[in-house]
Formats: sequence, C-alpha cells, structure tokens
Amino acid sequence: MVEGDNAEPQCDLSVVRPRVVVTINIDSAPQAYFRMERTIEELAQQFTVNGPNHSPPTEVAHLGIDASWLPDESELMTTDARRLITVGVAWPGHRRPAEIALATAEARLYLGPNDAKLAYMSP
Repeated sequence: MVEGDNAEPQCDLSVVRPRVVVTINIDSAPQAYFRMERTIEELAQQFTVNGPNHSPPTEVAHLGIDASWLPDESELMTTDARRLITVGVAWPGHRRPAEIALATAEARLYLGPNDAKLAYMSP
C-alpha cells in the first residue's frame, strides 16, 4: 500500500504478461456516497455538454450501494457508504466488459457491508 493523490491508502498492481495495471484507492473520508454520486453526476453532465468527446458513466449492478464505470478514466467507483473505492484499470487490447469485470472483482475485496443509513444522510 502506498498513499494516493488524495492522501488515502492506494494499492498499485501490475502484471507484465499480459500487460495490466490496476490501481485501487480506498478513500475513507466522510460522505463517501455523496461524493461518489456527485462525481458521477458531473461526468454525466460533461457528456451531455460535450457530446461525442466524452463517454457517459455506466452503472454497474450489484456492487456496493451504487457503482459506475467511468469510461473516460477507465475507472470503477463504488461505495459501501463508509469507503469510496476507485479501481483504475489499464489493460491494452481488452474490451470494456473485461476491464469492468476485473475492476469489480478487485472492488469487492475492499467493500464492507452497505450502510444505507450513512448513504442517504444529507451532506
């Protein structure tokens, strides 16, 4: 584990063959659900304003309280309302479903039980 850009724990994994780099950031700052939803909404707004220059976030079902794949960043964001988990995947030559599946599997390792009470508290 190293410290990520947000001063939270981050795990960087890489495999030489096939070339794949996975970055997992575990952010335990308050209001994880609110911050994730705000990020997803802002990226969706960029898609509507900038059109084909941006790809919209894609919902990932059955992961945490909520989860989305952010295609322009090649990242998955999810939360259990206590932690905001961001998993970046760089896997040249692989299609998006494989990247999402890998990111989802990694995110599950760091998610705890969903805390809906924390998720829906106003910021």
